Amino acid sequence: MGVIMSIMIVIFLPSATLAETPIAIDGYYDDWTDKPHTSVTNGTAIHSVSLFLADGSLYGHIKMSNSSGQFISYNNIMDLLINNQYTIPFDINKYNVKKLDLGNLPVGRTLTLATFDNIGRKDWLGGAAITVYASTHSVGDDVEFSINLETTRSICGNIPVDQMQTFTLSCPNLGSQTITSTGTSTAPYIGIIVSIAIVGLILRLRKKRYTVK
Repeated sequence: MGVIMSIMIVIFLPSATLAETPIAIDGYYDDWTDKPHTSVTNGTAIHSVSLFLADGSLYGHIKMSNSSGQFISYNNIMDLLINNQYTIPFDINKYNVKKLDLGNLPVGRTLTLATFDNIGRKDWLGGAAITVYASTHSVGDDVEFSINLETTRSICGNIPVDQMQTFTLSCPNLGSQTITSTGTSTAPYIGIIVSIAIVGLILRLRKKRYTVK
């Protein structure tokens, strides 16, 4: 019984510890520390951007450079290109407000935000939050958002969500570069593979112990 319990712990512990931290759109960004980020250069400013696919949603994180620290979405529409075929222009705005100037956000976390498409409907796509650290933006703003992919299907030829494989983000606030995310995370599967390898090693050692005289 003790051996079985030990094997169960070995099986489940690595997959739990190697799995990514779930994203919460809450204006705190510690859940992004284990996600890969891409540096985006706009003149002398270097911003940091991450896209992360999980549970049928695409999550985004933008950390503005301290040298160009203000994030502005209004009149600065972002584009999400899915499968190199379907383009969804979207922005971050306040609930029930069609035109909010994000340049006037107060210092602190603003949580009453969401992502909306800009194909004439202003449909809700997901949640968003922005954190302003200084009124002068001398410390770069932090931005996180989500897009529920099910809500984009009518724009993407009604293809199933699991067929949406490639996501490319462009944002004028960051310059002319784009950020592309392809596929899904592999960390949980790595954990399972490591678990199987460790269990196999334990069984081999036990067999050797009982057969050696």
